[in-house]
Order: sequence, then structure tokens, then C-alpha cells
Amino acid sequence: TTFETNLPRWGKPNKTMTRVGHNLLAKQQCKKLIALSNCTANFLRTSLADNNHPLADLIESKLLVLHPPQNLILEQKPVSPKSKVEFTLVGSDFFRKGGMEVLTVFDYLKKKGYDNWHLNLVSRMTYGDYASKTTKTDFLEAGKLIDDMSDNITYYKSLENPEVLQLLKKTDVGLLPTYAD
Repeated sequence: TTFETNLPRWGKPNKTMTRVGHNLLAKQQCKKLIALSNCTANFLRTSLADNNHPLADLIESKLLVLHPPQNLILEQKPVSPKSKVEFTLVGSDFFRKGGMEVLTVFDYLKKKGYDNWHLNLVSRMTYGDYASKTTKTDFLEAGKLIDDMSDNITYYKSLENPEVLQLLKKTDVGLLPTYAD
């Protein structure tokens, strides 16, 4: 199986269900556990250690990190002086992807007089997810921050994939924070 957060992932974790899940991972039918990142693999390792699972070594031997393949869109980023550093955050689930924290940091920078940056946001700004537990109030607060910094932020509700790739080509720093990974 591939996984991007935790195994087992059966709703609210408890020791009994986690132990049952780990036992299933140890079975012969389970050939490989393919984590999509090192962070994800470490979640499983931590879970095994925290639960002192007797088959942790067997389960660990099945663990493999295999990053999702990505085609290069630039061979090398051209280095040239720019008046502003270009940041981009792309994610439909804005709050679960750390969007509010990103806005808070840029608001802080702006208030301190640092405005040699530009932030591209591509998001439907959905809220109320399981990780961030945000509300409409958070949504409205984020909207106000975006409006207040509109000279430094370009907001797109959505873009087609080719347009996102073009945006990323002119980006200096891609922002990938997230609550759940």
C-alpha cells in the first residue's frame, strides 16, 4: 500500500485499533509499505515505537520511501536580481495547507516594513477541514489579510494546470506547509 500520512488510518486512533492495524501490516500478504515522503515514513516508525510493537522490525523491513514522480519544468532557475522575491502557495484546502500561517507571516513582514516580496495564492479557500478546524470567521479573516496586502498578493480562486505551471516557473520559493503531513 502507499500512504501519505499514517498507517493504519481508521478515524480517531486508539491503542487497540493501532495494534490491530500494525498486526495487519506485519502479515505476509502485506508486501511493501510505500511512504510518499520521509516524513510519512517517520510517522509510521514513531507509531511503532510509541506502541512498542513486537513486530516493528518486520514492519520496518517492508517500509520504502518512494517520492511521487515529478517532471522538471525548469532545468535550472535563472539567477538574476529581482526587485521582489516571488512566493507561491497552491492548494484547494487553504487552511489545512497552512495558508493562514503564511498570510500571518507576510502580514508581519509587511508591518515591519519588508515589502520586497510578492505572494501568489491559488486556492478555493475551503475551510472546516479535520486538521485545521477552521470556520467562516477564519475564512473572512484570511480574505481581509489578502485585501489588506493586495499590492503584494495575487489571489486566484483556481487556475488550470498549465497556468499553475507557468506561475511556478516565475516563482522563487514554493510554499508547502501543511497540517496533516
